[in-house]
Amino acid sequence: MFNSLVAFNPIRLGKLFLNILVMTGFVFLLVEGVQAYRKGQFKKGAIFLGQTLLVGFSFCLIQETPKLTVGGAKISYSALIAVLLIWFAASPALFKMINKLFPGRNDKNFNNEGYIGYFLIAMNTFLLYLISIRYSYLYHESHVPRGDPFTYSMGFFMLLDQAHVYYWNVLISIFLMDNWYWLINFMIALFSPILIKEPYSIAMVNFILFGLAGASIFRLSRCLNYTITKSFLLSLIPWIFPSNYGFHGPVALLQMQLDTAFLFAVVIAVSNTIIYAMDIGKTKNAFWAGISIGVAIWGRGNSLPYVMLSIAYPVIIIVKKLFAEKEGKRKRNLFNFFIFFALILLSCGYFYIKNWSLLSSYYAAQTATVKQQTEINFSGIRTYIRDIPGRFWCYGESKGIRIATLLTHLLMLLSLYMTFRKRRIKEEGQEEILRVISITGATIFYGILLVTSLLFNATAFYALHLFAIMLVGIIFSGFSLFGILIKNNLPDKKYVLLPLASILIILYGSYFTKKQTPLDTDTAAATPREVEKFSRDIEGILQGRSLAILWYEMYSGAIINYYRVKNNLYPLGNLYYPDDYIKYLWVPPYSPENLKNIQTALRNTFERSDYIIIPEFSDYYFKQEPYPLFQRSDDVVNYLNSPESPRFAVRMVLHDAGGIRLLLIQKEKDALRDGKPFELLKLPYGPSSSSSKSEYSSVPSDKL
Repeated sequence: MFNSLVAFNPIRLGKLFLNILVMTGFVFLLVEGVQAYRKGQFKKGAIFLGQTLLVGFSFCLIQETPKLTVGGAKISYSALIAVLLIWFAASPALFKMINKLFPGRNDKNFNNEGYIGYFLIAMNTFLLYLISIRYSYLYHESHVPRGDPFTYSMGFFMLLDQAHVYYWNVLISIFLMDNWYWLINFMIALFSPILIKEPYSIAMVNFILFGLAGASIFRLSRCLNYTITKSFLLSLIPWIFPSNYGFHGPVALLQMQLDTAFLFAVVIAVSNTIIYAMDIGKTKNAFWAGISIGVAIWGRGNSLPYVMLSIAYPVIIIVKKLFAEKEGKRKRNLFNFFIFFALILLSCGYFYIKNWSLLSSYYAAQTATVKQQTEINFSGIRTYIRDIPGRFWCYGESKGIRIATLLTHLLMLLSLYMTFRKRRIKEEGQEEILRVISITGATIFYGILLVTSLLFNATAFYALHLFAIMLVGIIFSGFSLFGILIKNNLPDKKYVLLPLASILIILYGSYFTKKQTPLDTDTAAATPREVEKFSRDIEGILQGRSLAILWYEMYSGAIINYYRVKNNLYPLGNLYYPDDYIKYLWVPPYSPENLKNIQTALRNTFERSDYIIIPEFSDYYFKQEPYPLFQRSDDVVNYLNSPESPRFAVRMVLHDAGGIRLLLIQKEKDALRDGKPFELLKLPYGPSSSSSKSEYSSVPSDKL
């Protein structure tokens, strides 16, 4: 049975889960209705039986969903409507079922009704994931993946292949690997039995962390003695950011890079650290805070300063309380703090000792870029202040971004103002902790904005991931503000308000997922299917010979290997690297001191590689790209037009985005021996405005 489930895609698993859930709700509603009639409660019985019919109708709608394809592109809106109807109609029975399944607990902060909140958070996250699958599938059918997400995805596909065969070995070996993707690698390996090599499937781990972040905020709310309703509403704060949805932002749930997982790991760490600061006498609080901080540090290579800034103020409160407690409690508190500190130290120390050599090498380029800033670029800082954090809320038109930025700053300041107005906080014992939460949020928000602006003020502001942790600050400032504004005596109508809030937030997430998933296609460029076909067939072209790719857009070595790994083919190792000099073409920033090495790398590439991919014209090397190759494209022109260069034959024409054509070239003498169609590369080679043009119509194309 389990092996057959592994072969299912997540949509089929989701449909199976929903069917079980619906049938359970149907039975509970029917039983409740019959019991109400037997007791003479005819009005109540009629309501329950009406809900039973609604659930039954919704169940039929789910079964009428069009036959699901591999990617699930044909999920109908009738299925979404059915799910929402079930959610509203079946919630009374589901809540009763949860209360019966989980026994009550003595702790008033965590009575058994708290499980209703966790159940709702899990279900909301799961439903959003099912809805998002459709857009992820359609997006990857119309767009060749670009940027960091696809390079990470290729590694995740390889990890998944290993985990499907050596599950426990892979789980353990993750913490022995010399890389800094421990958090997301562990999540992928852990859930590998139900994951497949598709971006929408791998993205499940982001949604799981997203749900755990909401659950952590819910737990924090319950520790403040908030009702189920108020706690659940506060747990929805991470849902309100449009940057979570679609494919526009680097922290979107469907984006497979490190930022999304790290962001929600930090939310979990801050929530648990604040809970520990509320009661430093509980060992479990210290334990979970230490564990969650350690896991967040494992999120990415430069995690430590971000995590330390995020937990700084709660830790100050913890230390302050250690010395303020009476002697009788101090030993217990010191013991708890020792556990907390030891867990952080061990996890952080082991992580950085294991990965320090790789991290120092990787971040050397970024450090060099920062060091090159001889003066502060105030224009860049003004751009950041104007557009960040507005870019987390909207895209495109600049006026809307600036308004969103202003409103976010007002929210942060209003949160501080409200928490320092004592008479606004009526619940006893909440004044101090709400102030801690608000100050924590402001510290994260303005600390990240200030430090990042000063260090990277020469960087284009589209590098939104540099500021992503500011979202954590907004979440906790919003928590403290709405914790004051939302009344704690809000009627706890779980059977109406909670499912209604669930439906609204799911519709909100669905709307922005659809809006921020571009499905337009570039008709002049190769389709994802065509690039995938080229990647699969490239071995037949190369016949064991080497290929150097002097390009980094749709047709790059990383994308070719991405599609090969996705199709269970081994990645090609002979891309880009004929010798050690090749690194000077690709490691930014460009430095005049490396000019000779760059020219040597180009000469060696053309002389030693069997096949080479170059753009048809040299002005396709965009000067805004940071790679030295793009900055020194004139050296490519000078070499190909010089007497030193061998004559090259064009063997294939490839179509990149924006109407750019690429040429797969080979030395003429080798092309003659192959006996297959070719045309000589038209010289002089150079920009499109002055170079000789040719259709290269007698050679194969990537277009199907």
